[in-house]
Amino acid sequence: MTLGRFTDLDDAGPAERTARLEKERREVIDTFLSGDRLTRMPAQKRKRSVVLEYFACLFEPGRTYEEPEVNDLITPCSPTTAWCAAS
Repeated sequence: MTLGRFTDLDDAGPAERTARLEKERREVIDTFLSGDRLTRMPAQKRKRSVVLEYFACLFEPGRTYEEPEVNDLITPCSPTTAWCAAS
């Protein structure tokens, strides 16, 4: 997938734009994650943002987390550990 495909949405209508963006997000997730585990971090900023957004969904908006809680949520996402039922 090229970054150009990711940003070439000027000619698309709202529904098509949403569908294309979701497809591109899914491709990025499928490329950089195996199941729910991160295999490597994308070098490109836009793709890295997609991966970080994916993991941000593990957290409840507006809630303050202590460091051990954050570690409990993100550690299973690392390449060296198994995923738990947090998703």
